[in-house]
Amino acid sequence: MSTRVGFVGLGNIGKPMALRLAAAEGVDLQVYDVAPEPVAELVAAGAAAADSVAALAAAVDVVCVM
Repeated sequence: MSTRVGFVGLGNIGKPMALRLAAAEGVDLQVYDVAPEPVAELVAAGAAAADSVAALAAAVDVVCVM
């Protein structure tokens, strides 16, 4: 069973943390940021992109905000 995790804020601190979560077993990661580049990088690493913070929060068990 996977834990559904949402990550908002993929800047200097958030992006490395989210990349670690994307690589972790048992984590189903969704991400959101206002900048498209870090979101694309996380999607390439296995995360799913959320359309909004509200959509992300509705779809996950845990929300991380950086």
